[in-house]
Amino acid sequence: MKPFKTVLTSLIVALAFNPCTPSLAATLKPGVTVESVREYRLDNGLLVLLAPDDSNPVTSVVIRYGVGAKDEDRGESGMAHLLEHMLFKGTPSLPDIRGEVRKRGLNSNAITTADQTFYFESFATDQSTLDWSLGMEADRMVNALISKEALVTEMPVVRNEWERGENQPGWVLWRQMSAAALTAHPYRDPVIGHRDQIENTDINRLRAFYQRYYRPDNAVLVVSGKFDLAATLKSIEKHFGAISKPSVALKRYYPVEPVQEGSRYVELKRPGTDAITLLGYHAPSCMHPDFPALEMLTVVLANQKNGRLQTQLVEKKLAVSEWANLECRSDPWLIQFGLSLPKDADATATQKAMTAALEGFAQQPITEQEFTEARQATLKRWENWNGSAHAQVNEASWFALYGDWRYAFIRRDLVEQVTRQDLQRVAEKYFKADNRTLGQFLPTVRPDRSEVTAAPDIAELAKHYQSKRQVDEGEVIEPKASVIEARTLKSQGSSGLQYALLPKKTRQNAVYGRIQLRFGLPLERHQNYVAGRMLGSLLNTATQHRDKAALELEANKLESTYHIHAHAGGLTLNFRSKQDKLAGLLALMREVVREPKLTQKEFDLTKARWMDRLSKPETEPSTLADRALDKHFEGWRPDSDPLHNWTRKALRSQLERLTLADVQKLYDQYFGGGTGEVVLVGAFDPASVRNQLNTTFGDWTGKKPYQDTPDPYHDVKPAYFLRETPDKANASYEARAYLPVAYSHPDRYALAFANSLLGGDNSSRLWLRLREKDGLTYHVNSSLNLDRLDQYAIWSIVVSFAPDKRQQVEAAVKQEIAHARQEGFTEAEFEAAKQGVIRQMRQNLAFEGGMLGALVENLRYGVPIGEIEDNLARIEKLTLAEVNAALRKYLDADRLTIAVAGNFSGKAAENTLKAPQDEDD
Repeated sequence: MKPFKTVLTSLIVALAFNPCTPSLAATLKPGVTVESVREYRLDNGLLVLLAPDDSNPVTSVVIRYGVGAKDEDRGESGMAHLLEHMLFKGTPSLPDIRGEVRKRGLNSNAITTADQTFYFESFATDQSTLDWSLGMEADRMVNALISKEALVTEMPVVRNEWERGENQPGWVLWRQMSAAALTAHPYRDPVIGHRDQIENTDINRLRAFYQRYYRPDNAVLVVSGKFDLAATLKSIEKHFGAISKPSVALKRYYPVEPVQEGSRYVELKRPGTDAITLLGYHAPSCMHPDFPALEMLTVVLANQKNGRLQTQLVEKKLAVSEWANLECRSDPWLIQFGLSLPKDADATATQKAMTAALEGFAQQPITEQEFTEARQATLKRWENWNGSAHAQVNEASWFALYGDWRYAFIRRDLVEQVTRQDLQRVAEKYFKADNRTLGQFLPTVRPDRSEVTAAPDIAELAKHYQSKRQVDEGEVIEPKASVIEARTLKSQGSSGLQYALLPKKTRQNAVYGRIQLRFGLPLERHQNYVAGRMLGSLLNTATQHRDKAALELEANKLESTYHIHAHAGGLTLNFRSKQDKLAGLLALMREVVREPKLTQKEFDLTKARWMDRLSKPETEPSTLADRALDKHFEGWRPDSDPLHNWTRKALRSQLERLTLADVQKLYDQYFGGGTGEVVLVGAFDPASVRNQLNTTFGDWTGKKPYQDTPDPYHDVKPAYFLRETPDKANASYEARAYLPVAYSHPDRYALAFANSLLGGDNSSRLWLRLREKDGLTYHVNSSLNLDRLDQYAIWSIVVSFAPDKRQQVEAAVKQEIAHARQEGFTEAEFEAAKQGVIRQMRQNLAFEGGMLGALVENLRYGVPIGEIEDNLARIEKLTLAEVNAALRKYLDADRLTIAVAGNFSGKAAENTLKAPQDEDD
């Protein structure tokens, strides 16, 4: 707890400097309504957007401020993001915001962007919790304790977040390219800021920044999900209406970026695994008429199925992978394209081929097929947006700070109007040499410049806007296992598969499903590991009737998504569709899993990508630390053990010998539908779905018997490993212990709670010590993993930190564990954690995804779904004495094997790709 003098001083400072002083509560005035979104305003300037959705049992609160990295003055880079962290440090009336959030079981966080900062809470619907959340946000809008003491501990946390990004060469390269591409606009600085400016943040300037931008007339409040509308309006009036409108108007100025007059080049040299090539082109604001066409154009270029970068570079082995990024920002920014290069690649040849692909639209115009596929993919994304009131209102709030929230809907409508000619026009307008940032400056007699014009007044565009969309609502099922069990229809298919069908009304008539198939004996699965991984990669690339582009196009037409994960011992299909599209999606997935076409082309591409990855040394600290622990704990297993982990050397050897015929043989001899589960939740007709499932899988019997692989407990002595990673700004601490506690062990619940209180969340002992008190890390976590089939639990602790803080981090972890074991946890800690877990378990069952997971677990392991209620009852009865006993019995620092990796010597990387201690495992 802060000393009274500190709190009082902070309160006096807040009242003296903040121009928003308390006033009498005001009345919310209703405005326009578009689809799911309703508008209200307070006299103090606060815009309120509500999106009631009774089918969503979770309430979300978002408050968005019109302040981001671009509002920082010179020398203040990173201030908006640092201030976001400081607002969790409390107010005079709420000195422990994180503790209060945890006690109420809220999911809470915040995000800073170049243009905005927003804070959010989500929770199982409860009006009193909503009232508290609104009161808390109103309180910290004007009364946050921006103290020097808090800054001293939080600044190193933010610096460590910066260090984590500094470990990623792609992020550093893009940051430097942004600075080269932009010469005037503040977008040239990274949102997280520059290290020296983060370290030298002035507390008075930070307070002034807060007092200038955190005000009701620079904010948008959003409430979505299930809530009492009348009570919520009164709560908003009570908490936010009491804040007066600032007497001084907020004035801003952002420099206009000059037109670029020639290509630019940046070169970055530092340790890493993959060579990366990035291209950036100046592009307009997301409110510009050209933006929808540019979004669609990124699909043409960077679709990993058949985009131009994929076909012209990846498939020709000039690159291993490709991507694109186009952000929505208020002012002109950059569109990015990237390539990851294979080992020993000719970077110059790749660069030339990439430039030709992006800037060659005049010679190779966009085809009708490219346009159709890109349009289908884009419209499918917007159709998902239409089905979510939460998504609609949050994007609307984004545009509210840009001029008018209704532009979110106008933007959607504009996408539908994009033509192939629009794509061709914007490609030729923006993708040209003199608008490119890639490399060196090239003087030109007649530069071909691209002027990015201003966006139109979206408030004027939105003045008479009316949406024609209709919203289909869903139903709410009481989140209890007995209710879900009573609604679920279970049966067994003719091939032996178990079905669980839960029909219910859903928003936009959505259907969610999972199909799990298993086959093969443990040693067979182990021996076929590489072939199985390859099969999993190839399975969705083609069928006997369609190639991968046609498969994606068909899924887009069906407004559905599906994801396949296959390996030597099984297949999992996760999918989402709509009631009127479900039959088509099931037929498509049948074609994919039962009529695959494994081609030599895709096999060769995948094999080359994997060989390239396996041949490169690893330099990432967290990966090296994790690898050292894996080898220590699993190295005792012989090659004949079905759970043996293959070394990288063994994997390379197996992959070199692997042929397409081997993969085809694995599919022919093993894949079938005899053992597994099929679960659907959503809007569908059970009889029709059951018939189609029997048609799909009824004659697809299992070809090989399946057997689980339970893993016994094996005692491994603790050890310590240190790995040097030269020139890496962030280091990693990872500790692990195997505990003799199986899933059915009576100590499981108490041990899980002991771990959670020790390091499971942002109110735990390790978090409060290492992050909040000592400021040693951005991320610290203790986890406990129990598998139903294993006879042990895995206890793990992970910390990221600056390399020169290794001894402090190791000592702090050990001290906190020892202190907890000696003193025990308190009743207050325990009760807050217990109530949070109970709320979370109930909330999980309120979602279709939670219902789906519970039913899959029910069928897979033959446990009654009522086990959830049994677990809740056991947790209710759990005592603090049991938790402290489990803590002292199992969570002992002396059990831990520790691996640390980082640049502890302070040396720069040697001129070699070989990383120290890059063990071939």
